[in-house]
Amino acid sequence: MCGNVCVACLDTKRMSGNDQESVTMTTATVRIDGMGCGHCVDAVRRELASLPGVRVDSVSIGEAQVSFDEKAASRQDIERAIRKAGYTPAPA
Repeated sequence: MCGNVCVACLDTKRMSGNDQESVTMTTATVRIDGMGCGHCVDAVRRELASLPGVRVDSVSIGEAQVSFDEKAASRQDIERAIRKAGYTPAPA
């Protein structure tokens, strides 16, 4: 089952885009319950990667690390994508 953005793990970073415009990216560690194999990892990675404004830094069993532009995506969007992959939010 799925992930919940851990508020304690949020970190704001400055990143530069190709157009030299600076974009604020928020980095979050997402806790995920119920994943047990590579298929689970791939399903979560695919759904997260489909979100505009979200960069998937890593996904492993039990955890995903993402960076996202809060103007394009929200923590709720990330949670919905993980639910769409077939998982439910983990307790914080």
